Amino acid sequence: MHSTEPVPIRLPLTRLEADPTYQSFSRPLTTDEAADLRKSIESAGCLLQPIIVEHVQAKSKYVVIDGYNRWHNAQALGYDDVPCIQVFTEQQRLEALMANATRRQLSTEERSELLAKGRTAFTHAAQNLIPELRPLYANGELTRIVGAPNVLYLTNASEEKQRSLYHKIQQAFRTPLLSQSDAHENERMTSLSAQVASMQRTTAQLESDLAAAQVDKAALQRKLDAMTSSLDSLADKKAGQTKKTLEEQVRALNDRIATLNEKHKETCHKASVLEEQLKTAESEKKAAQIYARTAEDKAHTAQQRLASPQIMAANFESIHKLIEAIKAQIVAAKPLAPEDDTLISNHIGHTESLLADLANTLHSTGDLIHFSRHLKPKGHRPDSPSAQAQ
Repeated sequence: MHSTEPVPIRLPLTRLEADPTYQSFSRPLTTDEAADLRKSIESAGCLLQPIIVEHVQAKSKYVVIDGYNRWHNAQALGYDDVPCIQVFTEQQRLEALMANATRRQLSTEERSELLAKGRTAFTHAAQNLIPELRPLYANGELTRIVGAPNVLYLTNASEEKQRSLYHKIQQAFRTPLLSQSDAHENERMTSLSAQVASMQRTTAQLESDLAAAQVDKAALQRKLDAMTSSLDSLADKKAGQTKKTLEEQVRALNDRIATLNEKHKETCHKASVLEEQLKTAESEKKAAQIYARTAEDKAHTAQQRLASPQIMAANFESIHKLIEAIKAQIVAAKPLAPEDDTLISNHIGHTESLLADLANTLHSTGDLIHFSRHLKPKGHRPDSPSAQAQ
């Protein structure tokens, strides 16, 4: 037979429906109570207390009997489904509402008022019955004939179904008394018919649940497809941004490489020019050294021949020309390397020292100093330690 015990199930929020009678059954939560409930649900991440529901076949919905505050919090937190307890009898509905009255922090007056209100609510359930069934419901005969679960079903059934059942009850009561075996067989048939009816109701409920689940599945599939499309779009957008960033980095690197290549070419050209200038300076230096040695040889020859002042003056003219030539070579070789600049400065200093000694010799009143004292020996280098010491 169909079980009338409460059944734990899990339902999508879209299958739940409010009933004004049950929704306003107890007073609303206070601000502190609502905050504590919301905090408890958020902390646990789920509903610890299931919502009490009953199935209304005419609407293919589950009406919430108890748990409206939990239901609303689940909606606000974005839950898709919630744990529920499905009840089948009026007594179970009454017990669920009374459990709520016991669980809530209510005063004695509020609790008594809630209990009375619950009983009144079930008394009004008979108003949904057709006039022919109301007297049977009032004296308890309807419950005895069809059973408590079927009474709950009848209070939510259409008028057509109620009249069909009432017609069957009339036919059953018009039937004459049967023998014991016939009565037993009839009782068995009645039991089987009740089971079939119960199974049909269960099948209808399951079909209704399946249809609703398929609708929910289609809605979730649409959401999933939309999310997948959105993720693909975001991935493409991110990939495009990454590609653009990498292209910009490549362009920057190419610009930097081009700049470095230009600088490298410029530096190589400057190095080439400096190498040519260095070679030129070395050649001019060698020419100057040769010219200086030639001048020394001429001076030495002139001293050996006891040259006259006219010859010395001619030699000075040669020295002047030599200095002009060296000056032209220095100007042509600029810019000079530091070591070349130091070398030439040493030569100029040594020459200035010789000219000062020559001036002293010219104005001296003593014996003439032999000219060879002022001539540097052959192979003498101005940048040698002896020359630097002078």
